[in-house]
Amino acid sequence: LSLNGPVGTTKRRLLNGRQKHRETLTEEIEHDLRSRRPSRDARFAENVVAILHAARVGDRERVKSLLLQNPRLRHGRDVMGNTALILAASNGHDELAALLRDVSGPVDHHEAAAIGDTERVRSILDERPELLDSFSTEGFTALALAAHFGHLEAMQLLLDRGAGVNVVPKHPIEATPLVAAL
Repeated sequence: LSLNGPVGTTKRRLLNGRQKHRETLTEEIEHDLRSRRPSRDARFAENVVAILHAARVGDRERVKSLLLQNPRLRHGRDVMGNTALILAASNGHDELAALLRDVSGPVDHHEAAAIGDTERVRSILDERPELLDSFSTEGFTALALAAHFGHLEAMQLLLDRGAGVNVVPKHPIEATPLVAAL
């Protein structure tokens, strides 16, 4: 690459080079992530099912054992988007939910709404109000999740912030937050 020439030409060449480099890096990263994706491993999938079941029934020792084997299991989800934390919290296994919170670190506003962590929802929306009616990976809004799991305080916060009660989720069940609350 010669820098001898008009400034505009040099700038254009640099821009084109950066774009090409970005595309190459993006492709490499995507390929690497796809090849290391845990879902390609049947054992990982079996362990996700196992940790979700253990969390649902409150089997703290089984959850701990599975997490020791693979901490990434904490982020496994069922088809509705329920993590072990959500299942433990919604089934009244508070000690287990606390353990999972300690292991996972901060949760996003969708998971916080699903477990009734109103303060976490508030702090996230204070920083990023544009997330109010955003969709979770599975296609639900925070209000729909709070409503589904019956977390009135989180619902009130979200409603006070202007969350839409009739936002149709991207999930195939298409239950709006209003329907979820019913």
